[in-house]
Amino acid sequence: MTVEGFQVRCLQSIDELQVHKDEWDACVHRTKGDIYFCGDWVSVWMKHFGKGHPFRGVCLWEGENLVGVLPIYLEKFGLGPFSVTMARLVGVHSSYPLLSLPLPAGKKETVLSDAVSRILSDENCQGISFSPISGHADDIAGLRSAVSSLPNACFSADTEIGKHTIFLLPDSFEEYFSSLSKSRRREYRKGLSILESKYSLERRVSDQKTIAAFFDRFAKLHSKQWQAVGKAGHFQDWPGSEGFYRELLEKMSPSGQCGIEEYCDQDEVLAAQFFFQFGEKTYWRLIARTLDPLATKAGVGRIGMVERIMHLIDQGVEVIESGAGEYDYKTSYGGTLTPFRRCVIVRDQKWSKVRVATLLAWADFLDLAYYRIWFLKLAPRLRKLTGAKPRPLWRSWIRTRL
Repeated sequence: MTVEGFQVRCLQSIDELQVHKDEWDACVHRTKGDIYFCGDWVSVWMKHFGKGHPFRGVCLWEGENLVGVLPIYLEKFGLGPFSVTMARLVGVHSSYPLLSLPLPAGKKETVLSDAVSRILSDENCQGISFSPISGHADDIAGLRSAVSSLPNACFSADTEIGKHTIFLLPDSFEEYFSSLSKSRRREYRKGLSILESKYSLERRVSDQKTIAAFFDRFAKLHSKQWQAVGKAGHFQDWPGSEGFYRELLEKMSPSGQCGIEEYCDQDEVLAAQFFFQFGEKTYWRLIARTLDPLATKAGVGRIGMVERIMHLIDQGVEVIESGAGEYDYKTSYGGTLTPFRRCVIVRDQKWSKVRVATLLAWADFLDLAYYRIWFLKLAPRLRKLTGAKPRPLWRSWIRTRL
């Protein structure tokens, strides 16, 4: 089929994607899509988290050139007549909002309109989730316009569900540093002076040969940091995440698209950042830092962040996506708190609307009762009394982050 002169084809498996991987990756880079849509990311994500779920890769060809891609998977919730089949973007994590879909500029509205209509009809699903999507992205307006033009689709949800921090980097570190308040500049200089006087500071960045050892150290330090405050850390909270990231690092480190940056005192890691990089965008995934009292008091985490920003500016990076949550140390050092949204499109039929609305209501109930009340508040207090160890997040809660 054709749309605006593009040939639309739909890949039915990851094996088919691998056949076109070079063209796929070139398309994601050319359209300035997020790294989550690269072939390796999509393939590894489906292997670890998408087992049993049908994969679809919507591809737009202009002659022999691949000009747009949209990887989705189909997930079924519930049983019998009350079941809901949702199409969801592959590779997306609920804590890291999307910045850009890998679709051709100037044609996104038309392409999204066709893709939404095609997925709802061809895949017999009740809804499509484009969540979470950043307010920084221009794709939200394109989605709204696309859906408004369709007779068979409407929004079931278009609501703000959280905030994340974005750094929009200037051309020089001097410009960045001068934009900070006097107190923050003074804080940085003082902390750096303390660290340099007490430690032999060294910056180290992983490469293809060292990435496995870097990740081992990072995972250990990250978990130790969180265990000190009675929590488990990312790799224990999110089932399967450590194996996923290990394989992803193995696949993507040869191209320089991922790595770990350490600030060390001889053999001791004081602070570390786990990151991905694609084009002019960097994605800060996780951090880890020492529990050393002097380094903590000097603000080794903040100082490491500023040092990383300096190197990223030198590399020509324009945007840093640093994850969900509201953190003063990020916003006071140049980050912008940006809302992100739940965008769920539903087939414009009464029974489909009811089923998707019920699913979203259940998701919201789980988020409130399990995550916000139990996981964040009650469970930590109970662990203090009983000495029990933290438990991983419920898979039912993870699945319903629509």
